[in-house]
Amino acid sequence: MTKRASNSTAHEIAQAFILSPEACLLDLTDEDFDAAWALFAQYPDWDFDLVDAMSFALMRRERIEAALTFDHHFAQMGFTALPG
Repeated sequence: MTKRASNSTAHEIAQAFILSPEACLLDLTDEDFDAAWALFAQYPDWDFDLVDAMSFALMRRERIEAALTFDHHFAQMGFTALPG
């Protein structure tokens, strides 16, 4: 988020999500990290980072199909990127 907005704006948005009763934070397990590392290693020519790969692993585990993101890597990995 800080790639498109200032740190303070990113902090405000993140804080609103964290405090939202509709939001939940997912813990990254060792298995999730292993899955993320495997994805990260599988696509060395793609420019997504390990944090993206962790998101993909968590989304796969939780069967989450869509992400609120402007990052095209989510669509590359087969997720729906919102807004489209």
